[in-house]
Amino acid sequence: MKEILTIPFELLVITPVHIGNGLKYTKLDFVFDPDSHRAGILHERKWLDWLTRQGWVEFYIDAVSRYGRQMDNYTWLRQQRVLDPFKTCSELFLSCFHVDQQQNTLNDVLEHTKTVHLEPYIPGSSIKGALRTAIMSAMLIKARESGQEMGHRVDMLWRDIQNQLHSSNRLNTRYIHTQIDRLLFKAVYDRNGKPLNRMLADPFRGFLVSDSTPVASDAINISKKHDLVAPVRRQAVNEISIWRECIKPTATMRFTVSLDRQHLADAGMEYIVSAEGILDSVRTHQARVLEYHEKRLSEVFQNTASITETQYRPIAAPKEYTAIKLGSNTGFQLKSLIYSLAPDCDSARQTVETILEQQFYKKHRYRDNIAAPRTLKTTLLGVQPGIPRKGRYKMGICGIKEIQA
Repeated sequence: MKEILTIPFELLVITPVHIGNGLKYTKLDFVFDPDSHRAGILHERKWLDWLTRQGWVEFYIDAVSRYGRQMDNYTWLRQQRVLDPFKTCSELFLSCFHVDQQQNTLNDVLEHTKTVHLEPYIPGSSIKGALRTAIMSAMLIKARESGQEMGHRVDMLWRDIQNQLHSSNRLNTRYIHTQIDRLLFKAVYDRNGKPLNRMLADPFRGFLVSDSTPVASDAINISKKHDLVAPVRRQAVNEISIWRECIKPTATMRFTVSLDRQHLADAGMEYIVSAEGILDSVRTHQARVLEYHEKRLSEVFQNTASITETQYRPIAAPKEYTAIKLGSNTGFQLKSLIYSLAPDCDSARQTVETILEQQFYKKHRYRDNIAAPRTLKTTLLGVQPGIPRKGRYKMGICGIKEIQA
């Protein structure tokens, strides 16, 4: 048996996915037509070269100095008698697209991660983080349901967490992570029988995920993030003006997962030896944790929002794919693992509610009675390839499948 097994996967984007690189575009970096809602991200070097050829560099600098953050490239180009900036400047754009939201202007846009050649892709670390959570979640669920010694240990850890919550004003969440790791994974030893430490002992050191292949520039769009917050009252949608450069629906990429099967077996993950073992964990986590949480919230949104544009619309992965969530709103690993660790969903919600109340100054206990966490990160999408109906969709939904040889 090979020690290293490399498995190729295909990744399909179902709703816009954003993986930030810490940078952002300002209004000087794009052209936006408020009437047609067309937008284009400018290639900085080509834009400067073009202004130089036109003899407009000084005029442009003067306009930026006068208008500051109110500077609008589209209006400025029209003032220079460039009647159709998108046609005249077509070679200057990194990408062009239509903005779904009914906005008169764009603010700063958070950049998506790109290669050195400015090609958007999804980092392997983002994919690995989602798969790691799914695998650990599935391990906890299966351990509890086994009814054996491992199930008893899960119960003991759950009771320990409850005791910690009620005996302290603030639970150390790192403690929960540490205890879950000790519960699920075995100590890994070197050839001399000495326990490995730190990174060498990480059970997922034997689980390597590549970056995805890049997508073309026409697979990019920008989306405005909306927070759907429970319970729905007058303002269910938190209209924070946060724009994100996203890979849009129907885009496909490839990535690989390489398994050091000996290391995984030594660490207690002997069943992660194939694509099916990985996909089964993702399906378990999706069905038993993520779908439950989303259902609690979406029932509130769908029952209350009568206007089409505010209606939340769940969407499933195509039959041949396994759904996975990437990017925004995946930062609640601890909460999702608590849902896997808990004996029932209500107990998990109450525990997450208590942790959130301890960690955040502004209290929302009445909202946490609906669900915890209480927010879905969504965006408004019109009818387009892969999106059958207009409405609000959760961001970052993707599908993965093994590529058969």
